[in-house]
Amino acid sequence: MNDPPATIAILGAGPIGLEAALYARYLGYSVQVYERLEVASHVRRWGHIRMFTPFQMNCSPLGLAALAAQYPERPAAAPDTLMTGQQWIDVYLQPLADTDLLRGHIQCQTEVLAISRIGALKTDAPGNPKRTEQPLRILFKDDRGETQTATAKIVLDTTGVFANPNWLGSGGAPACGESELRDQIRYEVPDVLGREQSLYRDKHTLVVGGGYSAATTVTALAELQKQFPQTQVTWMTRKACLGTATGPLEDIPNDSLSERSRLTQTANQLAIGQPTTIRHLGSVSIEAIGYDQQQDQFQVQYETLHSQATAEQQPLIVDRIIGNVGYRPDDRLFRELHVHQCYATSGPMKLATALMSDSTQDCLQQATTGPETLLTPEPNFYILGSKSYGRNPHFLFAHGLDQIQQLFTIIGQRNDLNLYDSVCNLTTHPPGD
Repeated sequence: MNDPPATIAILGAGPIGLEAALYARYLGYSVQVYERLEVASHVRRWGHIRMFTPFQMNCSPLGLAALAAQYPERPAAAPDTLMTGQQWIDVYLQPLADTDLLRGHIQCQTEVLAISRIGALKTDAPGNPKRTEQPLRILFKDDRGETQTATAKIVLDTTGVFANPNWLGSGGAPACGESELRDQIRYEVPDVLGREQSLYRDKHTLVVGGGYSAATTVTALAELQKQFPQTQVTWMTRKACLGTATGPLEDIPNDSLSERSRLTQTANQLAIGQPTTIRHLGSVSIEAIGYDQQQDQFQVQYETLHSQATAEQQPLIVDRIIGNVGYRPDDRLFRELHVHQCYATSGPMKLATALMSDSTQDCLQQATTGPETLLTPEPNFYILGSKSYGRNPHFLFAHGLDQIQQLFTIIGQRNDLNLYDSVCNLTTHPPGD
């Protein structure tokens, strides 16, 4: 194995950033993690939501070993526990960040502004290994607001996509007026049954989106209606209902994730009017959004897709808009590097090609893509985690762990390197057994 490089810089202290840092630290690498806000800041924003996957799919053998060594008297969470995002932070992510292995290696309130290659412009030496002769340069703003630079031999971008939501308009572009109203439209899943209840009770809320996030919002608003009957909900999806007896979400046969199956069935029943408390508008796109400041209401102009009708729809008047339409990667950090992005998903091309060749709709059934799919044209620069999937929504934490393990076979130039298996073997068969 080659000597560890001077520094591995990791952008983002989310779940995959923490796990990558932990793996590197176990191997003896010098690690610096740059986090714009706080540890697991994106998870905190959906902390009220219960995950589909059990805890055993949201932890790593290295993480559990680190926690057991640091907190020997603290019992481990049950493997089959379905946690909320906040519980995951409290039980696993934050304690992991506070271990001796990671403490002092995470720089919070530090915003990375750009990554570049010292002594090489983007147009210089494309595909030439000589680009590795100079380190990567990290431009960042520290917790005092001062701009500084650092260098690293290897940079991992694990910043995710959650801070960069998609637009509501036709074809994925902004609807007319949406850009101006960006700060007044909610693009996350709000806590409508908890701390944000007052914003949605007895109001008319428009939910836009046809995936699990939108389904989570709609089902929560339906529960709110039971307590506050004046609450109104309109659900818009680009897709029509799949049939007269089904809704817009595709039901995975024999789904092994019971919570995902339950959510799909509940949301679909609401969409087809059972009970008749939710208005579902399928096969539509939003064309324009206006806002009446005096009435504190939105006027939403929408059109029916694939329709030959020329008559304009009456604007929909609503009090709140929630756009659960997915997210996209922000490429501004690495625009001066050589990164070949997919024309469809905006993820790194090699990985995107492998993912698109997998036709399964169940993220649990996705095959491992292999270490070569993590390579970008820029030497020693890698994109991991949900950002590596681009607009593909099928990323799971377990996929990120696979990426980490595969990445360090590349960095360490050892095809057989797998710390996760090594730790599991030590736990199952301790020395002296």
